[in-house]
Amino acid sequence: MYRELYGLQNARKFLRGTLRYHGFTELINGFKEIGYFSEKPVEGDSWLEYTSILLEGEKGKTLEHRIKHRTVFKVKHFANCSNEENKHRAERILNGIKFFGLLSEQKVTVSQFSSLTRNSITSKIS
Repeated sequence: MYRELYGLQNARKFLRGTLRYHGFTELINGFKEIGYFSEKPVEGDSWLEYTSILLEGEKGKTLEHRIKHRTVFKVKHFANCSNEENKHRAERILNGIKFFGLLSEQKVTVSQFSSLTRNSITSKIS
């Protein structure tokens, strides 16, 4: 399938892979844990409000604490990691969320909420 897609029908050997930056999978998993990829409709006027709504009821006094709890400390996969390692992991995920503007007051449309990867993330990495 990919030989034809990439016009490499005459290639004798063909390998397809994906290169990702260090921490990519960790960040994307954090996005998933928060609920950014859910198709469930959520009302909100800004990325900050949208993120806050997704984390309603989560343990933590501040939004940043709720993000860290949901994306690291609540995930069973990280239960056997050291507390120090998890603190660093939580900070990296929080920094990624900030980098992509998901804690900003930027106004967004409903279509942007349901298309996070296309509208926000893609513009940052392209």
